[in-house]
Amino acid sequence: MASTSSSAQAGPSPAVAHLPDASEELGRTADLTITVQGTQLKLHSAVAAAGSRVLRTALCSCGGGDGAAVAAVQAAFEGCKLADVQLFLTLLYNPVALVAGRAGASGATSKAPGGVQPDAWRGILGLADKLDAPGVMHACDVCIAHRLSTLPEGNGTMFGAAFGERMDYMGWLQTADKLRLDNVADFCAAPVVKEVLKGSAAGAKQRMATLTQLGQPASGMLLAALAKGVLASRSDYRVADQLQATVDHRAPENLF
Repeated sequence: MASTSSSAQAGPSPAVAHLPDASEELGRTADLTITVQGTQLKLHSAVAAAGSRVLRTALCSCGGGDGAAVAAVQAAFEGCKLADVQLFLTLLYNPVALVAGRAGASGATSKAPGGVQPDAWRGILGLADKLDAPGVMHACDVCIAHRLSTLPEGNGTMFGAAFGERMDYMGWLQTADKLRLDNVADFCAAPVVKEVLKGSAAGAKQRMATLTQLGQPASGMLLAALAKGVLASRSDYRVADQLQATVDHRAPENLF
């Protein structure tokens, strides 16, 4: 059992840092305590059930009893990193914390991934997907799209990207397509089209092969970006012809 002496130290206890205002009082009302990488975290079964379909199913099927409920939730977080679980729980209690900066005393922004490349967000996005938590996923979608929108055009050097490293818009578009991150997909559509049009013939062919695997809404956003005339060059027409050749007009839900 972890010692409670840390609560006397400056700053909130890790057990309640994810709660609104990092409230120790609210922590005392928590009916679940799980342990992740040796750190205890308190949460409320009602919040867990409301925010995650997987946790709700686990809690409803555990057969009752505090011990069974803790075991069910603990199993759902098995193998997860502490930082990812802390951010997940922060967003579970306050989905707007990342964007609005209204987290507990520890601050959700301090727990957020430092980079804006897809790999930096893999942990929290994977956890939100695994636990089927639409509110947490949407919060990440809005935050990532906002961060991407602050990058200077053609520059991927902010938010932890290596100096001179280009932003992986194609990677983000694929991630957005898989996880239904509509805001991210909407933002990345135009940069991806630009990359296709500006790149070499070999590079364009490779990117086109990737684009044909996308579903809706990402594919629709790409068509919209192309229709707006992202670039005014002769290559636009060649790529437009390639795109149109792959469209099955009889099946609009499968544009590519």
